[in-house]
This record gives sequence, structure tokens and C-alpha cells, in this order.
Amino acid sequence: ADLARDHQIIVAHGNGPQVGLMALQAAAYAPETLWPLDILGAETEGMIGYLIEQELMNALPKGTDCATLLTRVEVDPADPAFDQPTKPIGPVYTAEEGKLIRAEHRWSMVEESKGGLRRVVPSPLPVAILGIRPIRLLVEAGGLRDLCGRWRHPGGAWCRRQYGGRRGGDRQGPHLGPAGAGSGR
Repeated sequence: ADLARDHQIIVAHGNGPQVGLMALQAAAYAPETLWPLDILGAETEGMIGYLIEQELMNALPKGTDCATLLTRVEVDPADPAFDQPTKPIGPVYTAEEGKLIRAEHRWSMVEESKGGLRRVVPSPLPVAILGIRPIRLLVEAGGLRDLCGRWRHPGGAWCRRQYGGRRGGDRQGPHLGPAGAGSGR
């Protein structure tokens, strides 16, 4: 907050643990339905952005403007990251739990924390920030403080479809790699 008193700042943050926990929560509610990471990502972006904005607004002088934005990026559907998931999300499981969960959900897992396993999803490089014009307008107006979001995993990434539309980068499709490529599908 001290920095924000004298400078225009943009805060960008991650949300891997929260996305993973939201995916588990959704699976507990409806086990037969796998929620797309882009939707869970937007939900957690908003939640974290809200918390950051609340704390900033409490710490900054009265009348200070602050905005929270959900950031979407476009990625190349041919990005090799879709075939090699590296972005950890969710909790760390014991080795035994992780092996069972890997088999049950067909998730890609990586070893972490003294032999524990954690789910990993693709982390493709962004090729464009969607909605950059409103972001620039807010920066130029001096009101942008919290730019929410993950810049590199498909929860907030969009791929152009063959007919020009967009969809979440973790959703199954012929141009996004094989089913189950890190997305649990």
C-alpha cells in the first residue's frame, strides 16, 4: 500500500492452489462432471482480486480508485505445453494418494514436497492479452491497481477455434491435443 500511495501499480497474481481446490470442491459436489479450468480460474481470479482490492482500499487514503479485472490470454493451440503439463494446481498428495488419484482421474502429476504428488496442467505461453484496450484505458486514467490473473495456464487462456471463436484452453478438442492432456479429461 505504501508503494501505491506514490505510484500507479498493477498487481498480477497466481491462483494455482485455489484452482486445484475449486476443482476438488466441484468434483465433490458432482463427481461425474469435470469443471473446465477456465471457469474455475475466473472464479478464483475474482475471489483473490476481491481480497487484494479490499486490503488495498483499506490501506490507501479515502477516495483512492482501484479496479479488479479478470485477465484472459490467447494461446497457440499447437503450443507444446499442452503435451507436457508443468503448472502445479491444488494440494500436495501423499505418494499413495497421488497414485490413486492419478489413475482415477487420469491427471498428470509431478513429484513435490518430499515425495508427495501434485496435479499439473499445461502452461502455454500467451500470444495475446484479450481485452487489452480496457486495461490500457484504466492504466491511462490512473485507476488500475489490481490486474488479476494467471498469465500462463489454460484456466484463463483461450484458443482460437478453427471457425474463429474462442474457448477455454483446457477444454478437450482435436486441435488442443489428446483427451486427458493434463486437464483430467
